[in-house]
Amino acid sequence: MRLISFPLLAQQQRLMVHSGIRYDIALGDNWVLTPNFAASLYEQGGGKDLGHTIEFRSGLEFAYKLNEDSHLGLAIYHMSNASIGNKNPGQESVILSYSFSPDF
Repeated sequence: MRLISFPLLAQQQRLMVHSGIRYDIALGDNWVLTPNFAASLYEQGGGKDLGHTIEFRSGLEFAYKLNEDSHLGLAIYHMSNASIGNKNPGQESVILSYSFSPDF
C-alpha cells in the first residue's frame, strides 16, 4: 500500500488536491492492477459544480510496469461528494497516466 498526494489543475481553472492510498496488485511480471481512493479538495473555477469543496475520488488503474518505481497506465475514476453537499452530480474520468515513486 502506498500513500498518494498530488495537485491537479484542469480546464477552466479547476483545482483539485488529492491525498489518499493506492495498492498495487501484480498480474504477472509487468502488469499491475491498482485500486485507489483519495479525499480531495475541489475549487470549481469556471468548471463543473460538484456540489461541495470536499470530494472523494475512487478509481482503478491497469498499468504496465516500466521498472520497479514507474508505471504507464490507463485509469478510470469516479469523483463524488458522497452527498455531503446539497447536490452531488459526480464526475467520471478516463486518464492515461505515468506514475513514479522517487527515492528520497
